[in-house]
Amino acid sequence: MIEKVVVTMNYIKAFIQSESSGGIMLLLAAILGVITANSPLAEQYFSLMHVYWGPMDILEWVNDGLMALFFLYVGLA
Repeated sequence: MIEKVVVTMNYIKAFIQSESSGGIMLLLAAILGVITANSPLAEQYFSLMHVYWGPMDILEWVNDGLMALFFLYVGLA
């Protein structure tokens, strides 16, 4: 049992350290978002952006905080 966990963790570690892991995760997230936005869950999907988390809603957190971190990362890479 422990060996299976170690092997799985090694696969995950190798995936995270590979150069293509970021692109693969971004592609999977985009596909999941498109599928969800065009499914019966679309109303809940779009209303999630207006849920308040602290002083701002999720959309403001993404626009102000996460985008700034993203461009900082891209600029440093």
